[in-house]
Amino acid sequence: RQIADYAGIPEHFIRAIRRAFHIVPTYKIVDTCAAEFEAATPYYYSCYDQEDEK
Repeated sequence: RQIADYAGIPEHFIRAIRRAFHIVPTYKIVDTCAAEFEAATPYYYSCYDQEDEK
């Protein structure tokens, strides 16, 4: 939405461009235990990076 607002074009146009260039969100894990032990319930956040974390 912010990119569309700054560019002065409709939001659906930005979505179409992202799809055309295969720009899709990936999901990363939030380390809630500071790497001390494995979390029972991992949390994820989305970003536009190269690959998902599992």
